[in-house]
Amino acid sequence: MRGLTIMMLGAGAMTLAACNQGDFSSAASRTEGETFVVVRSATWIDPDGCEHWIFDTGAEGYVTPKLRPDGRPICDPSRAENNTRARLPGFGLVTAADDLNFSVAADATFPVGSAVVQPEARADLTRFFEFLRNQGRSRVLITGHTDNTGGAQANQNLSLARAAAVAEIAGGFGLTAETRGLGASQPVSTNATVAGRASNRRVEIQVVN
Repeated sequence: MRGLTIMMLGAGAMTLAACNQGDFSSAASRTEGETFVVVRSATWIDPDGCEHWIFDTGAEGYVTPKLRPDGRPICDPSRAENNTRARLPGFGLVTAADDLNFSVAADATFPVGSAVVQPEARADLTRFFEFLRNQGRSRVLITGHTDNTGGAQANQNLSLARAAAVAEIAGGFGLTAETRGLGASQPVSTNATVAGRASNRRVEIQVVN
């Protein structure tokens, strides 16, 4: 992974300087006394197979095309298909299990015993589903899970309601969302500890098409 140095120049403007891994001295020498911030970059491949730098300053995220020395974008048509499976930008509370399976922790997404999506989680889910729409994706499977505290029927009802709440956000971007509520039937961790129960309270999102 390469590093990128952001040099703040004037009111709101910035310049990017590429650096070798772990060595930012060359970029620092080009700041001419201005403040600079070092951030780590990653690569995202868009639907056309073109590469982009993606990086986060801690306050905002940025995307910029990767260019050849002659100014042409770095593109490979052979990578233009199924790019949701490529390296994805981050979406806050939405975490990736693999290229097509994602989840949000229920404790960070909903109040206790509720299926009302919290504002921060709604913002992250909005960015995530917008990204899927822009990638040409059309269908997701959304599954709610709980821990084993409470009654089985209550847990099933809550898990389904939470899946439906996430599906409503997906629907706002034209995605078809199938929902399931599995209650406590498929834990990913032990229900014998506080941390384990927290891991089991989740909503999973699978990109189907």
